[in-house]
Amino acid sequence: MARLVVSLVTHNESRDLEVLLPTLSAQTYRDFEVVAVDNASEEGTRGVLAAWQKRGNFLFAYSTRGRTWASPEDTTRESERP
Repeated sequence: MARLVVSLVTHNESRDLEVLLPTLSAQTYRDFEVVAVDNASEEGTRGVLAAWQKRGNFLFAYSTRGRTWASPEDTTRESERP
C-alpha cells in the first residue's frame, strides 16, 4: 500500500485532468497512488482517467446514477444492469 493516496472526485473535468495528472506523474516522490471517482461525466473524463490508469499508480472508480464500477468498460452496459 502506498504511503500517500491522492483522492479525486471528478465530474466533467477532462481539461483539468490533462494538466493535473501529468503533474502528479512527474513528482519525484514515488510512493503514492491516485484514486479517482468519476461522478457520471459526459465529456471525456472517463477516457482521460482510463488512459492514465494503464500507466500504474492510478486507480479509478466510475460512477453513474448512484452505481459504482471499478472500470470504464463496466459502465458501457449500464442499461442491462438491474
